Amino acid sequence: MEEKMPKVTRIGIFIDGQNLYHAQKELGIHIDYGKFINQIKKWFAEKNPRDVWVEFIRYYGLDVSSVHARSPAYKFFIDRLKELGINIIGKDFKIIRNENSNHSYRKLNFDVEIAVDAMDLINHYDVFVLVSGDSDFDYLAARLKSYQKSVCTISTRNIMSQELKSRSHIAIWLEKIADKIKLK
Repeated sequence: MEEKMPKVTRIGIFIDGQNLYHAQKELGIHIDYGKFINQIKKWFAEKNPRDVWVEFIRYYGLDVSSVHARSPAYKFFIDRLKELGINIIGKDFKIIRNENSNHSYRKLNFDVEIAVDAMDLINHYDVFVLVSGDSDFDYLAARLKSYQKSVCTISTRNIMSQELKSRSHIAIWLEKIADKIKLK
């Protein structure tokens, strides 16, 4: 559903860390976030006659104070995001227990935070870039479009929901840019 973007000046990037984590696992790569952000900028610059700049980048993921995030590798990852000017919104895993089967699993969901922040920051961007394929964002995409915002989603073909893909002005497939953004 690729089309030429309207006149773009400001881009807000919202990264659903858990969704992107699963996309990386699917692709068998680790993303170099510096390359990833540069690839997004390059893509928009090629599509628009005006200057394009990233107004802000927000990464929603595991909080560094979490007991689950105390590894040196995770701290290095978070430090790298901060070096790139990425604002980190974090929280700890929620443990979901099934009383009947005595099993539990960890869940880290930021759908509400992303939606609230997208609406709170609506006057600070012209293009909403969502790095996620979660169908829960379909309603948010519809609302943003009603405010004349362009919606771009970035994910893999397997993770991107049909609802979100059809609601987006543009869907960028991670498979197509994987070689350009992978950590070496």
